[in-house]
Amino acid sequence: MFDPVYAGGVGRTTTREFNNPSTISLSRLCSPTTTHQIFIWHILLPKRNWQHGTSNYEEWGKALSKSDYLHREQYLASVPLTSDDGMTYWCLVDKKCPSNAREIYASCESLRKRAFISKQGKVEEVMIHSIGSVFCAPKNRGPTFPDPRFHPLLRHRQEILRKSRLAAVPQFPHSTSPHPQKIPKRSNPVWPRPLRSEDIPDLCTLDVRYIRQSARACPLRHQKPTLPSFPTHATVQWHHVREDLMSTAIFGHAPTIKGAISGTHPGSRVWAYWTRGYYGPIDKAASGNCLHILRLVIEDEINSEDNARKFEAVLRYAQMEATEWKMNDVQFWNPTPLVEQLIARSSLRAEHVRVEREEESVASLMWYGEGDGTVESVEWWGNEKYGWC
Repeated sequence: MFDPVYAGGVGRTTTREFNNPSTISLSRLCSPTTTHQIFIWHILLPKRNWQHGTSNYEEWGKALSKSDYLHREQYLASVPLTSDDGMTYWCLVDKKCPSNAREIYASCESLRKRAFISKQGKVEEVMIHSIGSVFCAPKNRGPTFPDPRFHPLLRHRQEILRKSRLAAVPQFPHSTSPHPQKIPKRSNPVWPRPLRSEDIPDLCTLDVRYIRQSARACPLRHQKPTLPSFPTHATVQWHHVREDLMSTAIFGHAPTIKGAISGTHPGSRVWAYWTRGYYGPIDKAASGNCLHILRLVIEDEINSEDNARKFEAVLRYAQMEATEWKMNDVQFWNPTPLVEQLIARSSLRAEHVRVEREEESVASLMWYGEGDGTVESVEWWGNEKYGWC
């Protein structure tokens, strides 16, 4: 659902026209009508003569019925992250067609989020926009069809808020762990405590404080700007509401365990929260259903045996949850060098697989300010699953 990540500004415009290399006269629709948006999800309304191709439900929603998929998308548009202009819908249509007979050539969403920019010891909080749910029907795909049509959207974002620059990330590593071969005894002194929904807000607040401290210290090591996005509770809540809606539709109830924390002393704990991702029938391994680690925090950021034990205990707990909820594996996006070191210290090293993804859900960063925005000139922090929306 979440393909590229871009930064930009809030647009509250009506239909605007732009030049296009094809012969079709296109309009960009900002904030499409309810009828347009329901069609983007491809649940066709009665007596509407929409021209359409394969729906995004066919590619993204097969774990749910069409009615449950529509309910999920409509409900997610009303949660704190997306309500009050937090999310804007965009689509490309032919302006010459009647409003009730327009083909949607491509569509996407932009979500307003918070981040820090750190440069030369100064940390500034900024607003970024994530562009996700980028969809183009298969018949319209190709090297020249959809991409140029999104360029005006990106230029429009640039005109409104110049807070970021483009730095493509061609490879996006993630770590995968299968179901556990052995489960630690719960008498283990580092055995984690489960995290529930009521635990998440305070951890998010603490995490943002840690991220600000790290961002402030970063320029002391190098002079290039750093952009860490951070996991507000509204962002994490979006993931957990999505998980609850899908789990309830599939199993009849929602999971109560949202993560795990090991250690008792603040400043030396290891914790993670996660979400269960369903992409197809739960009885088919090819569906790729997995438990995603949304955010992993090693509070003291030290490569030690103690942290390795805590880290492994948290990941083992995640594996248990993956087994209970019929997930294929546990995935963590963009592991840091410290995470790789802790894996090497633990028994997880025999189960862990590092994957360089180049095609699916590969995030990239649009950077609109000083410099050329190359990977060498900008450092992007927090490119973890919690940023996917």
